[in-house]
Amino acid sequence: MTTETYKAIMQKLETLETTAKKSHLAGLTKESSILLNTQDIADLMGLSYQHTYREIVSHPDFPKPVSLTDRRKKQESRRWIAGDVIKYIHSRKQ
Repeated sequence: MTTETYKAIMQKLETLETTAKKSHLAGLTKESSILLNTQDIADLMGLSYQHTYREIVSHPDFPKPVSLTDRRKKQESRRWIAGDVIKYIHSRKQ
């Protein structure tokens, strides 16, 4: 396999992954209970990760995160309930 062929395949896979992720996020409603990470919220709002992290999820009016702990890595991560995020987005559009 040539380098060009490999790059073309990888680009198509990335496109498929992006499309699948967008369609998954597009189906979210105010009742959705899945957990979103910061990148999901950025994708949902069409913003950069950095802006979402600094300006959106840290804003006092933004829904409170759910803290998850990976005991193996001794690392904590934050997730947000999708329905709460959707409600927040809709409240900002009014």
